[in-house]
Amino acid sequence: MSALPNPRVAPLQPAADAILDVMALSPLQQGLYSLAGLTDSEAGTDPYFIAMAADVDGDLDADLLRSCAEAMLERHPNVRVSFFQGNLSRPVAVVPAAFDLPWQHIVATPDEAAALEAEARRRPFDLAKGPAIRFLLVQMPQQKWRLVVVAHHIVIDGWSLPVFVGELIGLYQAGGDRTALPAAPRPYRDYIGWLAGRDPEASKQRWRAHLAGLDGPTMLTPALGGEAIPGLPRRAEIELDEQATTELLDAARGRGVTVSTLFQMAWATTLSAFTDRSDVVFGVTVSGRPDELSGVESMVGLFINTVPLRIRLDPGERVGQLCLALQREAAELRDHGYLSHTELRACGGIGDLYDTLLVYENFPPGGLVGSAEFDLGPAVIRPAALESLSHFPVTIAAHPTDGRLTVLVETLDGALGLLDAETLGRRVLAVVQRLLQCWGRPIREVSVTLDGEITTSQLTPGAIEGGFHTAVTEVAADRPDEVALSWDPGTRSSFGADGQLSYQALDAAADRVAAALQRRGVRGETPVPILLRRGPDYVVTMLAVLKAGGLIVPLDPGMPGERVREIIAQTGADLIIDDAVLDQIAGEADADA
Repeated sequence: MSALPNPRVAPLQPAADAILDVMALSPLQQGLYSLAGLTDSEAGTDPYFIAMAADVDGDLDADLLRSCAEAMLERHPNVRVSFFQGNLSRPVAVVPAAFDLPWQHIVATPDEAAALEAEARRRPFDLAKGPAIRFLLVQMPQQKWRLVVVAHHIVIDGWSLPVFVGELIGLYQAGGDRTALPAAPRPYRDYIGWLAGRDPEASKQRWRAHLAGLDGPTMLTPALGGEAIPGLPRRAEIELDEQATTELLDAARGRGVTVSTLFQMAWATTLSAFTDRSDVVFGVTVSGRPDELSGVESMVGLFINTVPLRIRLDPGERVGQLCLALQREAAELRDHGYLSHTELRACGGIGDLYDTLLVYENFPPGGLVGSAEFDLGPAVIRPAALESLSHFPVTIAAHPTDGRLTVLVETLDGALGLLDAETLGRRVLAVVQRLLQCWGRPIREVSVTLDGEITTSQLTPGAIEGGFHTAVTEVAADRPDEVALSWDPGTRSSFGADGQLSYQALDAAADRVAAALQRRGVRGETPVPILLRRGPDYVVTMLAVLKAGGLIVPLDPGMPGERVREIIAQTGADLIIDDAVLDQIAGEADADA
């Protein structure tokens, strides 16, 4: 393994104090700068790197490629900046007039190439020196090459890097002729100036309204009994096949909802189930590219921002209504998505708001992210991978590529407790599909469990295998005539006048009531409030709800009526079992016997 010299382009030596420009930072740049100061640079634990790799086959001109890479940093000066704070109240980005290109050209075996790439992706950047980008070209036997471009997220985002690499490829195809490139994009300084002209108070008021009344954060890791270990996240990938992806996209289009909105609602539903909260918050990324800034789509730099998204789930509200309302609110919030993390956190008024991030990624046209390949004369280049990580304990990132929908689940070690990342990703994908299937039905009917996680009994589809109700059934099979319940004969009961039930009779009564409940719409995870006095009727009803697959909501007839109504409203239940309803159900059960 050996590094090669670069004879074609002499290294540029920056003169001391040779500064071309000084710029303020965007809100997310400020946050990333602060985070970089908190991470262990020696251990390489700063996760905010973004990398793009490509495979090349054929006779590649490595010196030409290097000169093209240098030209790209001249074309986009904000990518070659260093960062300085000193005695300033806020850090600034310093654009040098001259720079040394961070370029490595190494001859290696394929195994060595993989290790070199891994090291290039992990090696920390010194933001005080810059550039916070590096290029690695590995030359392997049989005219095989691997090009890796790694940058700190503080200078470039996931939309910009494919634009940057696309221009690099185009310049190489033109033999290094810079006049073949499109007109120089609008400078990043224009975006920083646009940010400076905004009224932050109007945005703060909107975020305060969005987060008003929030009684606590939404923390997934503690809810799962986990403890995230600081470091670099691990990644699991789940993919939806082409047919299922097409069906999902067509269904979403037909309902006037974006796939991004579906993922937001799916993640809210999943978080609600895990954290036992109906009012959830998580981070989402916004593009940060304002429509009023012409040419913004071709600009290169860091534009995205992370903002909180709060979703309140009314169990009785229909899925379609919730999704479309969310879509409208999220669109409005995007116009205010330019505050810093510190400012947004203050708007919530409760400290940290969330520990999960949801990212739905769109990439620029041109095939740089996908399976396209590009002709380089005697060589062919195939962009192979784009990777971008974050510091959150759990990140869900979804994107469509090559006709397939892919979900990436990035987790810190220990963040999910006993739950594995792949299972979580499959849950989220399943919920996205179920939202479309249940479009006109209440959100409570959208299950967050995977097919096969709920095992159905022969009598009651949707019932959960294992638990008190199955134990009663097992005892009834072993000791059918043994007394299971006994009570004062004067106690009101719909299931026996002699003051007792055997295990067999108890199990049979619960089965009949479960069947009647299912005819009334009770299925897996349906909440069923039981407003009965403790006694034989309560026991039979409790078993029946479990057998039907429902969730017991215990109520006491002695509770204040206002409190009962409040609990029922929170569950969104349509069926409440009191004495009158139970008498009716018991009559049906007797008819079934």
